[in-house]
Amino acid sequence: MKKIYTILLLLVVLLSSPVAAGKENGYEYTRGDMFRITRLAVRLICYNHYHKQQLDSAFSRRFFDSYFDALDPEKIYFTLADIAGFVRYRDVLHRQLLRGNCQFGFDVYELYRKRFAEYHDFAVKNLTEKSINYNTGDEWVVERKNVRRPSDRKEQLEVWRKKLTRDALHLRLAERRMALKESKPQKNNRSEADKLAYKWELRTPEEKLIAQLRDVSNVIAKRRPIDILGTYLDVFAGTFGSHSNYMAPALSEDFDINMRLSLSGIGATLSSDDGFIRVIKVVKGGPASLSGNLHREDRIITATQNDGSTELLLDVPVSQAVRHIRGERGTHVLLGVLSGVEKGKFGIPVDGIGPLLKLISMVTGTPDISKAVPRWRGKIVFRAVMLKRDNVKLDDFGAKGSVREVKDSKGKLRKVGIIDLPSFYMDFAAVRRGDPDARRGSADVRKILEDFKKKGVESVVVDLRGNGGGSLPDAVVLAGLFIKSGPIVQVRSSNGDVETLKDPDEDIVYGGPLVVLTSKFSASASEIFAGAMRDHDRAILVGDSRTFGKGTVLTVEDLSNHIKLTGRAVPAGSTTFEIAMFFRALGSSVQQLGIASDILLPSLSQEMKVGEMFLDNHLPWSEIPSVGAGTHDKDIDRNIKILAEYSARRIAANRDYAKLKRLIATYKRYRDRKSLSLNEEKRFKEYLDEAEVEKEAERLAAQEDDDEKRTRSTDVILDEAASIAADYAMVKNVEK
Repeated sequence: MKKIYTILLLLVVLLSSPVAAGKENGYEYTRGDMFRITRLAVRLICYNHYHKQQLDSAFSRRFFDSYFDALDPEKIYFTLADIAGFVRYRDVLHRQLLRGNCQFGFDVYELYRKRFAEYHDFAVKNLTEKSINYNTGDEWVVERKNVRRPSDRKEQLEVWRKKLTRDALHLRLAERRMALKESKPQKNNRSEADKLAYKWELRTPEEKLIAQLRDVSNVIAKRRPIDILGTYLDVFAGTFGSHSNYMAPALSEDFDINMRLSLSGIGATLSSDDGFIRVIKVVKGGPASLSGNLHREDRIITATQNDGSTELLLDVPVSQAVRHIRGERGTHVLLGVLSGVEKGKFGIPVDGIGPLLKLISMVTGTPDISKAVPRWRGKIVFRAVMLKRDNVKLDDFGAKGSVREVKDSKGKLRKVGIIDLPSFYMDFAAVRRGDPDARRGSADVRKILEDFKKKGVESVVVDLRGNGGGSLPDAVVLAGLFIKSGPIVQVRSSNGDVETLKDPDEDIVYGGPLVVLTSKFSASASEIFAGAMRDHDRAILVGDSRTFGKGTVLTVEDLSNHIKLTGRAVPAGSTTFEIAMFFRALGSSVQQLGIASDILLPSLSQEMKVGEMFLDNHLPWSEIPSVGAGTHDKDIDRNIKILAEYSARRIAANRDYAKLKRLIATYKRYRDRKSLSLNEEKRFKEYLDEAEVEKEAERLAAQEDDDEKRTRSTDVILDEAASIAADYAMVKNVEK
């Protein structure tokens, strides 16, 4: 039966056309819908934002410039002549927005789409003809914010030439470095997934860049009107505040998924790769994982629903493809999959599928998609994979606990509990309906702490380094797990009223030594929790010199509910905007300056220009009167001094930390450089040093969620935080 499925589905693939990209959940938006959504979003933000602004010609000019910069931040695609063609809008956009007129946003996007298509053709031509000069003496300006846009097409083509050289050179350098590594004797410890990824690769750097451009081109060319409007309104919201935004329906759905850590689907993380939908991760416990038939590095090219309708997903942006793969719990989806997995039955070899596709196109008159099939290194098969959709819990993004045995500075082994909390997630809908099993970060941490008690943990580290925030109420509840009572945070609304949010109960789940590990990527709810722990002298903060500095309270408004009042049932997305500022119990704002650490640990993120102070339109720091806080550790300042001395000695003697310090020094050498050489030999010498730093920087920024990679890497910063926690237990025992 599976063999028949596979053969029939392959025929469907050969005779199908790519999926159309005009609808959202089956709804075709009218011009009137766009105007209604625009008018509603603009008025909601204008009337309710914490930072009140006058919609006037000055605002219009800022918004005008911001929209061009949002679409073209590197100042590559729009010339000064292009922008001059829209100058009639510059002083009147505020009036248009209040009326719901969003035509400017679509007109500019259409020009952007045209210019990118022109760049795409320019790049493909030069890459195919191998006409790029890699021995030039040219430089590429790194910081583009203050670069003047090209005046005309002649200047623009010169910028395009340099950009293309930069991008192609980066891939050439990566290939040279890989060849250098593979030429050295080494153990064959590559994972099965890595080997499968290698199986697909048989492209030159220039061909890889063409494939990347193809994926970007697909996204830009096939964006639906509602998504273009989403970009336009998102820039409008951002002109009010650095954390205000508009999310089109698809992004709004993704936001809900991230907050509740569950979705209905097959349980796979997807991306675009050379026109294919590529599986980059299979979620443990999800339908795909349990079936054993879908694997990392597989390419999904069709999705067939219960009613028999089939969509060809070649050259479809991943954001649109997932709409055909996700679905209601209990329904089935039949996937057409290209796989490099050697084991398994019912696969049809497709090494020669390109010529076959071309032949069928000639005979049937269907579109020729033979060029969409790249050359492959190994045996690739086409398989039909039937999956029953189910609720998928995204546990990899939830709180995790582990116990380590760590020697303190006196040589005694102590049990240290590590809590990794990636975000302050909460299933708001489940909480509102009183579901006792509603998913929320504080509930998961409570369970971990109770487990720590059973295991005899003596000290705890809460790792918030990549935690960008989330639910404010959950941050308050989490703080309450560590203190008996008292204020957690103060919230000031735009009218000046201040509300103090307190620990909701006198229950204390864990009262022992506590270390909170933060970085410049710790923001919002993370800063509320860290600040409360420090104000109550409850924890010692270690990590970067400061946290992100996001001190504003956001609210989310579902526009679909508002649109219904006009008699239209339209998926309208949502707006997020600042409605208040939060302050620590002792009165200091978190805004802009963040929360300072008690013990500074050298790190790569410490040297990055990350934080609220680097964002446009952010609010300034301020303070209000203190409401007081408890004193959990009356000797905390003395203890911090003792622990800092132990930590400094350990770091100085740690070989792994010495390696990290060398990476930091390399990063600092090139962090502030103004330009990059476009000469291959000159760049390669620098690239060998920079590659490791770049990889680590990307891991920090993306907060790597690959369990295998995370296990292989040495986290010296977390190791040191655990050692500080062990020493804290030692010091507290001495006090007793």
